Amino acid sequence: MANYYKGNLQQDYNLSKNEGNGALGWLFGNFSRFKDSDDRKIPAMELKYWKASDSNNSSHPAKFQKECWGFTMVLKGEISGFIEKNGEKEETKLSQNDFVIIPPQTINNLVLKTSVDAEILTIKTPSDPSDNIKIKE
Repeated sequence: MANYYKGNLQQDYNLSKNEGNGALGWLFGNFSRFKDSDDRKIPAMELKYWKASDSNNSSHPAKFQKECWGFTMVLKGEISGFIEKNGEKEETKLSQNDFVIIPPQTINNLVLKTSVDAEILTIKTPSDPSDNIKIKE
């Protein structure tokens, strides 16, 4: 039987900064860096907390998930990009407390532009690090 894990968003985020290998911001999920005995190794979902200052938006590619659902919520600031619908890119802008649920097979890039202070949560379910397909534009 699994135990519960009580974390702290900022402290766990800071720990992830030191782990390397794409770990930045991924706080729990079915990732190889978590031992099987680690209560943060969860196959049902994964959580990323990140800040706009973490990434170079111009190098953030469009992508889609093969089978996973995605949920992205803006905690602070603004992000904008696109979500594809019926083969057309629909511009989308998310501000504080806005969220979007993205089904599998939906091409998107939500961070073409971000405010410098943006803080975002992303949840994917189930947790499958190999499910992300990047699109070369």
